[in-house]
Amino acid sequence: MEKKDRDDTKKRILKTAIRLFAEYGYAGTSTRMIATEAGVNLSAISFHYNGKEGLYQETLRYLGEQVGDYYNSMYEKVNRDFDEHTMTKEKAFAYIEEIIDLQLQAAFSRSNRCTVHMVWQEDRGPKGDQPLANILFTEVESVMAQLLKFLAPGLNLEEAFIVSRHVNGSIISFGEHQHLVSPFISKKTASAPVREWIPKMIKNDCLMIVHGVVEGASYVGSDDRIEIR
Repeated sequence: MEKKDRDDTKKRILKTAIRLFAEYGYAGTSTRMIATEAGVNLSAISFHYNGKEGLYQETLRYLGEQVGDYYNSMYEKVNRDFDEHTMTKEKAFAYIEEIIDLQLQAAFSRSNRCTVHMVWQEDRGPKGDQPLANILFTEVESVMAQLLKFLAPGLNLEEAFIVSRHVNGSIISFGEHQHLVSPFISKKTASAPVREWIPKMIKNDCLMIVHGVVEGASYVGSDDRIEIR
């Protein structure tokens, strides 16, 4: 087999595995299923990926690299403004809105569907690793929490992370669990998009949360402040 044919086979196996692992999880996906869907011999999976677990870990590595690249430009801009002491309130609000837009695109774009579903499935894998969740939640939330603390210095770190998780979790959950919006998706075609008002409403709600916290309209600073341990 020529190198180009081997590379094509390897890529076809990986793409098929991503789709099946996202839909059925690690335990529910067999190498025979992957081989059949990819149109390759069962032995090709062992040859290219050293078996099911090796293939699964490669799907996480591949998707993690793609997801990391998706956010890198935003991270670089935020870090540069903090490092160079050029961050302003206007920039911080704009960055938070950019994060919300990125998360909405990740959650609702059909091209990202498998990636978001893998976030829900990945802790059921053989090692329980969660590299995708770490990027989609931990890293993104850390950046947003940093921006929130800049906008509202009275916030402590735990409060900033709770607000960040509230915003980001409410967005990604719609991508992980499409049944939350399925009643509002057109049934005319299988590729019909989510109705535009759904992500717009979610974005508006998220921005209201952010502005409420920054302007002191939430529990932060009140007499019955929630104590986070």
